[in-house]
Amino acid sequence: MKASTLFRFLVGDRDAILTIAASRSSFLISILFVISAGFAREYDGEDLIHEPWHILRPLGASLLSGTTLFLFVHSAAMLRHRRATGTRPPFLIAYRTFLSLFWMTAPMAWLYAVPYERFMTPVDAVGINLCTLGFVAAWRVVLITRVVQVIYGIHPAAAFFLVMLFADAVVFAAMTLIPTPIIDIMGGLRHSARDQLISGITFNLLILATLSAPLWFLTALGAAATLKPRWPDLSSYTSPLQSRGPMIVAAASLAFFIPLLPFTQPEQVNRRNAERHLRAGRIAEAFTLMSDRSPSAYPPHWNPPPRLGYGESRPELDQVRDAINAHRPADWVTEMYVAKIRRNLLMQLWLRDFDETQVKDRLEREWLDVTQDHTPTAEFLLTHDTTLTDKERQGLHHLIQAANPQHPTPTPNPSQD
Repeated sequence: MKASTLFRFLVGDRDAILTIAASRSSFLISILFVISAGFAREYDGEDLIHEPWHILRPLGASLLSGTTLFLFVHSAAMLRHRRATGTRPPFLIAYRTFLSLFWMTAPMAWLYAVPYERFMTPVDAVGINLCTLGFVAAWRVVLITRVVQVIYGIHPAAAFFLVMLFADAVVFAAMTLIPTPIIDIMGGLRHSARDQLISGITFNLLILATLSAPLWFLTALGAAATLKPRWPDLSSYTSPLQSRGPMIVAAASLAFFIPLLPFTQPEQVNRRNAERHLRAGRIAEAFTLMSDRSPSAYPPHWNPPPRLGYGESRPELDQVRDAINAHRPADWVTEMYVAKIRRNLLMQLWLRDFDETQVKDRLEREWLDVTQDHTPTAEFLLTHDTTLTDKERQGLHHLIQAANPQHPTPTPNPSQD
């Protein structure tokens, strides 16, 4: 196997697929590629100094998904073994061969290493990352379909339907299990533009995966019923001379990310330390750490906990509010959490904004369940939120008065802080 074999494999070359399948070193090389994919994903996304296991997450996830797909396809082929031609390999060899080929798609994940967040807005970065994810996913489906077709000797359409049923199940599982912003169906959750984009795409993919599931199930069932496996003869692709080229490429793909770590890991260490304090309720300590540094000491577009809309509850924003009042952190920290506190109150009251007209209308219709518990937050926003318009200030006054009819509302000038 030569280094060029790897690149020809990525475009679905039949000889390259069979050469990798016949190579004894392909299993180890493919593992190294998966680990390099872990670096590509996490070198600027996780604290690898204290949590190096993040690098191995793609290996564990792909082991599960690759094994599942192998068992599915191999079982379908075995059910039609009487119609098969060629010499069927032993189960363990077939499993190792399939995993090697499955893992050899890992170099596609190198595209995730582009740090779009460092030179694009949050919305644009998410958009291009999602486009990259979609491109890689489509490429992987096409390539795995080609792999299944070649090593099982089945019709391309049959291979496609089997792989698509599996891919649809993976998409459904990912969209339901991976934390994403809660979808705003009723219009009450005020997501950021970034989270709105994520939640919208998540919802659309979930609906598409659900509606298309019967189609993929029926076509895969038909494909499995008509399979005529033809096991390829790998002996002609086996070479006694093993080239070092593929191993060098795999090792280089790992070494590439090492020089990048000194530039990306300090901000991830700072992020992890701050988040540990925040989630443990040590808000004052976290604010001290964050205030001693500039925003550039943390990852671009960092969203510290709690991430609203993701089901996170620690730290409690009431405690954050009190900590800001007691220990005023740096302006950039205050602005970040004032925005979270404002958004959280809007979510609690199912409001789009605090505009006076909207608030008065909903109070008159008794559509707002305002209690005294909302008063401290409303007063906090009047004091600290410098982005409030005059109409929004009046709306907050109305909220406070509705919760406390006899309570005089303050009218501070945020510029005094």
